[in-house]
Amino acid sequence: MRHADSRVRSAPDDGTALFRQDATFCARPGVGGTGITFEPINVPGSYLRHYASQVYVASGSGGGDHRRRAQP
Repeated sequence: MRHADSRVRSAPDDGTALFRQDATFCARPGVGGTGITFEPINVPGSYLRHYASQVYVASGSGGGDHRRRAQP
């Protein structure tokens, strides 16, 4: 599992440093005050979010579709 263009998807390991960064998520205290949230190591301040049956890397604030493009 890795993120690219803000979307999280299944992808085979291509052996690159970028893949390793895109596929590394750190557990953080839940943004909503409970549970845990996963933050991509290379996009600090963004988190895994579920929207419209897809998983995205997005801002941790607000509701709805607040997708944010991942920075290379």
